[in-house]
Amino acid sequence: MRKLFITIMAVATAVCTMAQDKKAEFNKKLVAAQTDEMAYRLNMTDAQKKEFSGIYEQYCQEVLSAKKVLDAKRKELTDPIAQEKNRLEKQKKVLDIRIAYADRFGKVLSGDQLRRLYKEENEIQRRLKRELKQALNEQKAAKKQKK
Repeated sequence: MRKLFITIMAVATAVCTMAQDKKAEFNKKLVAAQTDEMAYRLNMTDAQKKEFSGIYEQYCQEVLSAKKVLDAKRKELTDPIAQEKNRLEKQKKVLDIRIAYADRFGKVLSGDQLRRLYKEENEIQRRLKRELKQALNEQKAAKKQKK
């Protein structure tokens, strides 16, 4: 399950040329997979998972939306200081969303599960970045071999 989720996330990140509606559908499936992975990692009961799913999907959509807005803004920036401020602004926005959802998650999850939720999210992000970087390096190496 974990390897499948990580593979799905890596593919999602790597695929940038999809049509907009296909990309939206793919993101929806990705969020569903991420929700299932979190339920698994946090050892949720079926009742918890049912209640958690809707909240977590909304949370993921808000985080994704905030990141897209700030990433689009970052692409326009040329000044390194402005780029760094944008990066920090993105982190702050995600943190604000996490804080806003903490009470909602707290109604469904135990305190320990809530703490682990954010820890697991961070771990998944680190793993995805590492695997994506490895996949991109392998692609580059394959292209060089073809030449």
